[in-house]
Amino acid sequence: MKPSVEVDVEGALQRLFQPRTHLNVWQWAERHVVLSPRVTPHPGPYRTDWCPYVREPQEAFTDPSVRDIVLCWAARSSKTETALNMIRYSIAHDPQPTMIVMPSEKLARSFSETRFQPSIDDCPLTAGEKPPNPDQFKLLEMHFKRCTVWLTGANSPANLKGRGVTILMCDEIDTWPQGSEKETGALQQVLERTKDRWNRKHILTSTPTVETGQIWREFLLGDQRYYFVPCPHCGFEQTLKMKQLRWPEEAKRTDGHWDLTEVKIHTWYECESCSGRITDQNKPGLLTKGRWKSTATHAEPGRRSYHLSSLYPSWISFAEVACMFLQAKNGPEDLQRFANSWLAEPFLAYGNSQELQQQLEKLKVDNAVEGVPGGYKAIMTVDVQATCLFFVVRAHNPAKESILLEYGTLPGFDEAAIVARKRGVLVVFVDSAYPFGEGHA
Repeated sequence: MKPSVEVDVEGALQRLFQPRTHLNVWQWAERHVVLSPRVTPHPGPYRTDWCPYVREPQEAFTDPSVRDIVLCWAARSSKTETALNMIRYSIAHDPQPTMIVMPSEKLARSFSETRFQPSIDDCPLTAGEKPPNPDQFKLLEMHFKRCTVWLTGANSPANLKGRGVTILMCDEIDTWPQGSEKETGALQQVLERTKDRWNRKHILTSTPTVETGQIWREFLLGDQRYYFVPCPHCGFEQTLKMKQLRWPEEAKRTDGHWDLTEVKIHTWYECESCSGRITDQNKPGLLTKGRWKSTATHAEPGRRSYHLSSLYPSWISFAEVACMFLQAKNGPEDLQRFANSWLAEPFLAYGNSQELQQQLEKLKVDNAVEGVPGGYKAIMTVDVQATCLFFVVRAHNPAKESILLEYGTLPGFDEAAIVARKRGVLVVFVDSAYPFGEGHA
């Protein structure tokens, strides 16, 4: 008895003799990818004209000299869709064994069901690569006609070791398990799956967490590319920086808090060369004329690394960034979230970004309140960092209202005690889980 084998002879011949595409990844995506309302607030044909910074990273995918593409990007900046275009392009035109690794298997299942598989169905070329047998197309293992795509979680060591692949997409790697005495980290384990492939591609994406986090280390190993845009007034090319955001002093209320409505209406970006005002209306033109520039003099060959903050996407206004900063600046946790998810910067005390620290120092002086107002009691919180203490002193009243008195960094607990005495602090709360220096309790 002959085995039953389904063969799509006509389809195989068409694929064999069809001319290879001359389109790069983003050009191909603009022609064939349709974004569903299930995954984006802007559904319809994929377009890059409102986020042209995604073009070069996608072009790097088909550059044979590039092995690693590192996207250290802010949240909501289109980094995941950029990486998915590379995967979809490969399925349609250069099929290779592929693995997509998410922080956990639960997230991998959800990502496959709600985002990856719908995007395959929404693109006719990739939908045509699905197997005729639906049993071969599961959430975590998809056998396309010419390649296989696996999805797994970084929390599953056995799954990371079991397969050899050519294309590897690693998402949000700063949340992955790192190495221990018994086992290497999840990222190191999964990178081993490609080392025998001459044409391997690694796509590493994440918002950063701290300076020792994986995405920041991977970014520094690369050529450290930033997106430079020209000033519409003087033409000076610059990267968009937090310290150049401006809002009027009149937006500050008498209690030291900011009127966020006024900030939202009147925020602008100031050119660091001519001090000209740059508004959100100028942003599309800036992005179109912008270009990626490498800033590293000694980068590891074959590694492209890209950094992008929330100041760039056209769907995020300058005012939105300013308001988020003003809401986050009074607490270490909120400030870290802002530095990571909005500025795409690792966090250390104020954050390692010089621009962020300068902005904070400015606001520290502007917002300082002398003395404790009547009816209020001062409370101090201290967050222990590796090399310093981050502190906040706020005055609270029985109505659960509070006023910022002072915040900043201090070298040690002796200095913290001086601040507490000066402010007449009622109680001090210390988060001391992090080991600090030597000789400190």
